[in-house]
This record gives sequence, C-alpha cells and structure tokens, in this order.
Amino acid sequence: MNLYQLRYFSLLAKTGHFRKTAEQLCITQPSLSHSISLLEQELGGTLFEKQGRRSVLTPKGSQFLKYVEKSLDVLDEEILNMRHIAMGAGVIELGFLRTLGVGFLPEMAHRFLEEQKEKTIQFKFHTGITASLLEGLKVEKE
Repeated sequence: MNLYQLRYFSLLAKTGHFRKTAEQLCITQPSLSHSISLLEQELGGTLFEKQGRRSVLTPKGSQFLKYVEKSLDVLDEEILNMRHIAMGAGVIELGFLRTLGVGFLPEMAHRFLEEQKEKTIQFKFHTGITASLLEGLKVEKE
C-alpha cells in the first residue's frame, strides 16, 4: 500500500466513477483499476462494487475510507506545515525571567513580527526562575 493508492481510493470514493477519477488524477483508467485492485488484494477484501455505471463503497470500503481520510488530512496538514517552515515560518519558543517579560520581550517580539509580516510565525513564551528555565533546556535537549 502506498500514498498514491490511498489518494486514488479516496478520490474514487468521492466520484464513484473510474473514468472521472482517472481524468482528475491525470492517469489512465487501467492504471487506476490496477492500483485499486492491488490495494484490495493487500487488504484482503473488495472496497468497491458496481451499481450500474457507478462504483460504490462496500461496507469494508466505507470503514477503510474513514481512516484513509483521517490519515491523509494529518499528512496534508504536516506537509503544509513543513512548507511553511521551509519558507521561514514556525514557532519560536522563548524562556525568560519574569522581569524581561514586562517590556523588553513583548516589544522585541512585536518588532520582529512587523519585519516578518509575510511569514506565519508564532511565539510561545515561558517564564520562570533561572533553575527551571535551565532544566527546561536540558529536558528539551534530551
């Protein structure tokens, strides 16, 4: 089973037509049929059944679709996250003594975000005493 097969399966479940799905995926219909057939062989059961010109999910197919869609959603979200990180976006975590959090750090973070408007950057602030901040660094390093 591979990612292409899961994406093919998900789209076919939505369209209900091998031809339409193959066109949307820019692949041939026999390639799509073969891919779904291999997926069914690996899972040990049929995922679709013919109803006239449509292909509808079997009960096993419906159950599998729920997990495929959840998996693809998680994967797509992380792919988008990685693209943002590659463009300089992400989360900056700062640990500091409370005295710095009153004026200095909020102003510094504000200036930084103003200079980086085109990027999606978030700050996470952690306050504490020196010992707890150092312990936090040690734990993060491990």
